[in-house]
Amino acid sequence: MLVRALDDVARLVLPVACPGCDRPDVRWCATCLGLLRAPLRRREDGAPRLDRLDGAGPLPVWAPAAYAGPVRGVVVAWKDRARADLDRPLAAVGRAAGVALGPVL
Repeated sequence: MLVRALDDVARLVLPVACPGCDRPDVRWCATCLGLLRAPLRRREDGAPRLDRLDGAGPLPVWAPAAYAGPVRGVVVAWKDRARADLDRPLAAVGRAAGVALGPVL
């Protein structure tokens, strides 16, 4: 009972919400995390700053989702809002992407 009370106080003092959809009392909801577990695909069209100076096509970009909506919210929260609690789940997403792309690269 004491642990539950302390948890409730912690949520009042330091509220947490999913960085993708703002769902309260969830560090990262399953729906938003699922967006980053989707199959990888090429996404150069969503990365305009990758033009090469030698005139060749843009560098390849692989991602499970477009950098918009909930995915953008997660990345911004992690990079700019010090959401260190997202380190491990994002590292797992990166590892899975690396394993999936290993044969392609």
